[in-house]
Amino acid sequence: MDYTPEKIAEFEEMLRTLELISASDRIVEVDKGDYWEKILCFYSQVRGTYYYTEEAVCFVGGFAGSTNWSVKYKDIKKIEKCLIGFFMPFGIRVHYYDEKKDKIRKHKMSVLKRDRWIALLTERSSNLSE
Repeated sequence: MDYTPEKIAEFEEMLRTLELISASDRIVEVDKGDYWEKILCFYSQVRGTYYYTEEAVCFVGGFAGSTNWSVKYKDIKKIEKCLIGFFMPFGIRVHYYDEKKDKIRKHKMSVLKRDRWIALLTERSSNLSE
């Protein structure tokens, strides 16, 4: 992570303001990437930043941070590699339990070095074997 402690503190405050992380949560890693948001039957690319914290993975992107979400590691049920645009091997699909909607949902992430991020998500997720 190539950010100063002051910049990390700014990121953490922003994530708390957006109510994406708890007051005690801390950032572990930060990486740029894309989120592929499904609208009707099509995916739309949203550029932004992934924040990997002690408790969750968060995304903030789009115009003025208009697209953001957070998934707690404990809610992740499955992590799988996927393609972006039918042929680009950068995708990660995260299946997680959405407590508010009481169902399993998915997020499609696009990152470089995806094996590194899959390893981090897998290491921090406790429900993958259930």
